[in-house]
Amino acid sequence: MVVYKGFKTRKYLFVILTFLLLILVNIIVFSNVGSNNFSYFDNGFWIKLYGTLGWISLFWSILTWKLLRNELLSIYTIFLIVLYLFSFGHSLMLVLGLVSEPDWLLSQITINQLIGAQSFTLLCLISFHLGALIICKPSVNNTYIKNNLYPNTNITEETERINKSIKYVAIILLILSLPSFIYNTVITTITVMKHGYMALYGYDDYVENSVGLLGKIFSFTSQFFVPALICLLVAFREDVRKRKLIFLLMVVYIIDTLYIGGRNDAVTLVLVIICIYHYSIKPIKLKGAFKIAVFGYLFVSFLTIVARLRSIVDKSISDYLVLFIDSFFRENLFIVTIIELGGSMFPLAKVMQIFPSNVEFWEGKSYVYAVISVVPNLGFWDIHPATKYADGPHWLMDYLNMSYGPGFSLFADAFRNFGWIGFFVFIIFGFIFGKIYSSIDKNTILIRPDIFCLVMIFAEATIMSVRGDNLYIIRPLFYIVIPIYILIRIINNHFINKQKSANQ
Repeated sequence: MVVYKGFKTRKYLFVILTFLLLILVNIIVFSNVGSNNFSYFDNGFWIKLYGTLGWISLFWSILTWKLLRNELLSIYTIFLIVLYLFSFGHSLMLVLGLVSEPDWLLSQITINQLIGAQSFTLLCLISFHLGALIICKPSVNNTYIKNNLYPNTNITEETERINKSIKYVAIILLILSLPSFIYNTVITTITVMKHGYMALYGYDDYVENSVGLLGKIFSFTSQFFVPALICLLVAFREDVRKRKLIFLLMVVYIIDTLYIGGRNDAVTLVLVIICIYHYSIKPIKLKGAFKIAVFGYLFVSFLTIVARLRSIVDKSISDYLVLFIDSFFRENLFIVTIIELGGSMFPLAKVMQIFPSNVEFWEGKSYVYAVISVVPNLGFWDIHPATKYADGPHWLMDYLNMSYGPGFSLFADAFRNFGWIGFFVFIIFGFIFGKIYSSIDKNTILIRPDIFCLVMIFAEATIMSVRGDNLYIIRPLFYIVIPIYILIRIINNHFINKQKSANQ
């Protein structure tokens, strides 16, 4: 109980201090909401102030999680950093003077609009961590697990049975998804080679034929390919040869995804691989962290090259490498990528223009329809309500009459529903992600590898929800994570019943 007593004391302290930080930022923000008569000097001051507060809140969030959970590298801190980079990356670089002219974001919105978006985003980010702190669970050691949580359980026997269940599920998922995954990958690669990346979304002259029933089935089943690889990696984590083979398959997937131009899927899988390795294979310490930092710098820098070449037809892998080497010594590609990621503030700025001046707040409508999205359209509607209301990127593109996808964000979704008080929604998001991500630590793999596996699958499926909407959370949870968990439990229970029958 000592572990929990010390944890609770720190937790209460950090929750109170984070709440005070939120109140302070609220006072600063709402004392200036509606002010549109700043001088140029005032604009510069507020931009730098909010950028500085962004760095402070990021540092505070990582520090408090480290002190609470005794883990600096964790799936939560990784998600938190991704959340900050996509929502606030531009502002974080701006305060350091690293945003050079011409600035794409400020060419699309005014400085006053940027300040408004900064204000709301900062409130949301602090609220998110506040929710995570409130729900956060402690990280416990092996002795506590054995003596208090599972005193009458043979942990080794239980873990081996769950591992066996995960292996069976992995094989089932691989058989289910591999044919459709190969088919979709080949079709997608050919399309990109001939017509460029934008053709995949109908933003180019090329328009793909309508997808039939078989195509829809393939599209659905192929989503289980990466979860299958994650299950395999978790189940065979101690088998070096098989582990290397699984790593190789993941690397091939990442390279192909980058060639196609889909950076999000490649980034999320890389992050999940790092977490699986750290939690279940070998803890990443100072030397390993340095290697990852170097790799991360190069990998993030390469993402800019992917963006520049993905609309080019008939490109080769050598084209990527040549442009990367040529550009690497002429500009800081890492900073360029971070600034571009922060461009996800653009949808929020536009939504803040639209609501409530032109459209009344939706008052939670998109969240309701996001939940309804798990119900397939079996003729109930001409157009599924989730397609019309919950799909933020397409809704904003249509409203702004744009010829390409402007992206979206959880922040923009919160504002279009509830306006300035929408930052409270992020306390709920903090509850959800804090609950899930604090359910694992370095010891989870020893007793509940199924929970660890599912958290990794959930992370891979939802990390990029930071630049989407609630559909990016709801649909993977209901269609991928929960079904896989049920399947693991069914197979595990089968093994338990089989063992009981054998012992009778």
